[in-house]
Amino acid sequence: MAEQPIDDEFDLDAAWAEERREPFRFRWAGVRWEVPHLSEIVDWRQVADADSMDLPAIQKLLRTGMGERAEEWERVTQPVPAMFKLYDQWLAHSGMMPGEALGSDDSSESTEEPSPPTSTTTTGSASAKPSSAPRKRASRSRS
Repeated sequence: MAEQPIDDEFDLDAAWAEERREPFRFRWAGVRWEVPHLSEIVDWRQVADADSMDLPAIQKLLRTGMGERAEEWERVTQPVPAMFKLYDQWLAHSGMMPGEALGSDDSSESTEEPSPPTSTTTTGSASAKPSSAPRKRASRSRS
């Protein structure tokens, strides 16, 4: 029996259906591959781990993204430089830059106003005129 929706509850199923994004498709080793948009990775904690660009975290994220084809993916050669290029392109497809955590696409601008300066800047001295005291010289004692 399906649950009946309540008028005042948030329907995450409906909201998520509206947010679905296109998967990232690429060709490697002569084979077409597909991974979901990073925002659709099942375990969001993996995305946070991979944000550090840690190689094992990225490998785990790619295996997760491969889903049913993960074993097939593990059998192909995966040179580190190529996999970093792949990860960078996957990030770009997902609207992110390396080192940027997943966040809301529609975040608003900061509402903070700039702080007022705490002091004024000057290039002059507070003295009315240069000092007239004789200049001191370092003593040079010989031993």
